[in-house]
Amino acid sequence: MPSAFISRSPIYDRKLETYGYELRLFGAAWASSSISLSNLAQHIELSRLAGSHPVLIRPRLEELEALGRLPWPHGQIVVALSSDSLSGTGAPAPVVAELIASGFAFAIDEPSSVADLPFTDGVSLCTVTASHLDRWHNDTTVGRRQPAPKLLTRELENARQYEESIKLGFDLFQGEFFEKPRLMRGRDLAANRLQTLQLLARLQDPDISIEEVTILVKQDLTLSYKLLRMLNSAFFGIPKQVESISRAVVFFGLQRIKNWATVLLVNAAEFQPREMLITAMIRARMCERLAAAANRSNPERYYLAGLFSLLDSIMDAPIETILNSLGLASEIDEALLTGGGPVGEVLRTVLDFERGRPDFHSGIVAADDTLLQQAYLDALDWAHATCRHLG
Repeated sequence: MPSAFISRSPIYDRKLETYGYELRLFGAAWASSSISLSNLAQHIELSRLAGSHPVLIRPRLEELEALGRLPWPHGQIVVALSSDSLSGTGAPAPVVAELIASGFAFAIDEPSSVADLPFTDGVSLCTVTASHLDRWHNDTTVGRRQPAPKLLTRELENARQYEESIKLGFDLFQGEFFEKPRLMRGRDLAANRLQTLQLLARLQDPDISIEEVTILVKQDLTLSYKLLRMLNSAFFGIPKQVESISRAVVFFGLQRIKNWATVLLVNAAEFQPREMLITAMIRARMCERLAAAANRSNPERYYLAGLFSLLDSIMDAPIETILNSLGLASEIDEALLTGGGPVGEVLRTVLDFERGRPDFHSGIVAADDTLLQQAYLDALDWAHATCRHLG
């Protein structure tokens, strides 16, 4: 049966803090217009997708009137439309005006001029695709309208586009550029990050014993403190306080302690945007869930592949350098370097889903569309709940 899916992409401000999310709707049913955003919204609360952040949506033009009945907080939603659809003949002016009155804001995609935007009272965003920045620079007048809408560059792919956006006065940024190393001065890791990776590598040694993990965590007083504080938080709901690392290993199991310690170590690194850790954790959880559903062995390898899929950006170093330092299982290396192998197959599926690829399809779980969407939503819930307890 054809299906429709929904995922999200972070939008960052100039401080690289999370401003909001662009929601991606994709899949066969969405492409064929056999399902609408309103249908999806009946089953998915907006808070699961974006918390209290603004969301940018791109509905089909024929769906505009139905947006008024959308069971999501209208004041949280920015509706993106092309400038042609609002300024051309037969533009849905009454519908747009009604939506603005009910709390919706609007974004104009690829405007020819900020000064000439229609429905200015309801326009809070202007979006320009990164590959069109030269056209914006040459053909658009900025700053005539006060207060001016925020300017968002979409689909950023490289540092040149990002720097150009900054120069042109853009306020918000979105794209896969933020998932790549950006500030490298060479191919060598900074000493503090090398130390973190060495500790990560020791934790991921498949032959490490319970005693060795206990000693390893105890030696890092900050890690030991944070791990115990986290494990004793309401998130885990354990009936009796765990007072030592050795007791924590016995109570939770070796693999879970290794996983939590790994997350804490990654979180301790200095990196921007911080949203990358949430994204990595979503990938880790979804990879693990899909691997378990497909009866794959060693689901922890899938978890690590997802978690480490942004480690090059977080550590600001080439992935090859990082993997040489970590000494992970060859299946994980292959997945991260080439997307190959059984672990890579699951990781590619998760990345395609996250990015809303229109040709998305997976045979991993017999194309169980319900499981795919639910695994993504559950991973969102888990990642956000975990990060709230990281401190």
